[in-house]
Amino acid sequence: MKRDIFNNYTKNVCNLFGITEQEIFLKSKKRNLANARHFLYYICHNRPMEVHEILKYMSDKGYDTCNRSVTYGVTQVSNKIKRDDDYQYIIDKIS
Repeated sequence: MKRDIFNNYTKNVCNLFGITEQEIFLKSKKRNLANARHFLYYICHNRPMEVHEILKYMSDKGYDTCNRSVTYGVTQVSNKIKRDDDYQYIIDKIS
């Protein structure tokens, strides 16, 4: 069930950021792709999904990362939400 939620969130994030599902799972540090992944981590984490579940679903899609990267992404988006109301709107729209 959580896998379906993860897949749905992935589609929503990709649509919002104007990227493909293949791009979000590329090992790329391009800012738009990293931001999209951070948003994905954030909404999954607040679902709540455990970090190990997020890592598993990312790995299943071909993107291997670590706990620290997921935690960092969640923190980054949390900080952006505190500074800019538009980010909360984006989160609400994705969820």
